[in-house]
Amino acid sequence: MPQLNSSAFVEGFIDGEKSQDPMGIDEMTGEVEQPKEQTLSHLENGGKVCHEDLFKKQHLTATMKFLLFFVAFGSIMMGMDQGILATIEVFAMPDLNLNDNQWSYIASAFSLATAVGTVFAIPIGEYLGRKRALQISAAICFGGSVMQTAAKNFSVLLGGRYLLGIGMGLEAMNIPIYVAECAPAHGRGGHLSIFNWFQMAGSPTAYVVASIFIQVKPIWKWRFMAGAEFLAGLIQFCGLLILPESPRWLIMWKKEKQLVSSWSRLRFDNAISRFELEKMRDDVEDDLKNRTTYSDAIKLIFTNRRVRTPFYIGAVLGMSSQFSGATAIGYYMITILEKLGLTVTTSVYALLPINFWSTCWAGLPFFLLDRVGRRPLLMYTFPPQIIAIILSLTSFYVPLSKLSERAELYLIGLLLYGAFNNIGISAIQWVMAGELYETEVRSIGAAWSAFWIFASAFVTTFTFSRQVDAIGVKGVYGLYTGFTAFFMVVLFFIFPETKGRTLEEVKEVMNSGIQGIMERNVAKGIQVIRNVMTRLKSKNDEYHTYVVEQ
Repeated sequence: MPQLNSSAFVEGFIDGEKSQDPMGIDEMTGEVEQPKEQTLSHLENGGKVCHEDLFKKQHLTATMKFLLFFVAFGSIMMGMDQGILATIEVFAMPDLNLNDNQWSYIASAFSLATAVGTVFAIPIGEYLGRKRALQISAAICFGGSVMQTAAKNFSVLLGGRYLLGIGMGLEAMNIPIYVAECAPAHGRGGHLSIFNWFQMAGSPTAYVVASIFIQVKPIWKWRFMAGAEFLAGLIQFCGLLILPESPRWLIMWKKEKQLVSSWSRLRFDNAISRFELEKMRDDVEDDLKNRTTYSDAIKLIFTNRRVRTPFYIGAVLGMSSQFSGATAIGYYMITILEKLGLTVTTSVYALLPINFWSTCWAGLPFFLLDRVGRRPLLMYTFPPQIIAIILSLTSFYVPLSKLSERAELYLIGLLLYGAFNNIGISAIQWVMAGELYETEVRSIGAAWSAFWIFASAFVTTFTFSRQVDAIGVKGVYGLYTGFTAFFMVVLFFIFPETKGRTLEEVKEVMNSGIQGIMERNVAKGIQVIRNVMTRLKSKNDEYHTYVVEQ
């Protein structure tokens, strides 16, 4: 499944602005001058508090620690699904007498349902509460997992896949928001990364589960593998029962008694926590005063070019992340390796370290995005992805008699693709979902970006087996190579840089529309080429001077 980089997405979504300060300090008000060296004990003895103190390290309460674990743990299902389904395909299809056409519905149902779930996720979270929305999603995921595990026919299995996808769509949008609204400001980015870690850890976990049950009788092994998913939903649901509601949501709905109880469990009673609560009250009140209705927001999108432009970019980013085959190939990975010449058991064992490898690379964007920039990182990682896909494609031209060379070439391509995809588009698509859209349309924009990511995953997964039948595995890989190159060119022209820019500066970028962004990007590209040519000419002149002197 597409990977959700929740830290950057929610920091942009909650704080409303992406600036050089990742937590949006420049939006906070009410600062009181205070020496930076003051300590918490000084504050407790009557010292004044300013917003900078919110970012001083504080100890977490036991409830906050439980919240970070149980809430984020549910995201492991999203990471597990791809690996689990790729493995059970070869066992479930003969057991349930399914054909390739029916399995394409099974494989793609999760992505389609997740796209639907993301559309309703934020409204449900806002009206029912973050905790209740997650309880509903966990219950839906649990029900869907039970259905797919116990399925005796195509219809029940398909229904279970749809339920599981809807539940994960609700989770994907509400987990990071719930954590962001509950976690202390000083470590919010790190706390949000727990969600990412569980999600990424789901993929190697799936192959760990598969390797454990691979030796079980065929009629049961796929059910044991599928059953591992409902354990994650059950654990999360049980954990949510003892957790409080989001303080920010309780303030929004003026539930004062519940707010006092929730805040006392999430924070220790000290000057900083009391200041943080009052600051939160002020922020929520300001948000409510300036809130735009959905109808006004939709009208703004259609009538204002500056507001509309990010929606074009968000849609293209969503498509580009999936039309390289990232999700589709993942769901059919075991089948592809079988066509390559490997056995199912060998494939499962080979994919286990590869998925651990990809998980390790997923952490790099946290360090690179604000140092290198969004646009350079995206542009630098596209060519290696294209090379990786070509390497995997080339492996199918190696004779079957040279199986080890054939497999090695394919897996090298897979290793390269996993690394650069996780560093580049996989992370950047979610970063931009939090940074591109203006405050008035941010909830709609976030759902729009998520919709295109999961809808594109559905299209590529649904059509994969049909493409293989029509043009073969080589043809499909060639098609994905072409798509990746095409979107790299398109994004070169329309993708803006938002690193270090305030909300007002991002608005300025969008003011000129897609055409203005293209003109600036082309001008910068020409300037880069000129600089490179100048440096090459300088080096060449130095070389000739050296030769003459010798």
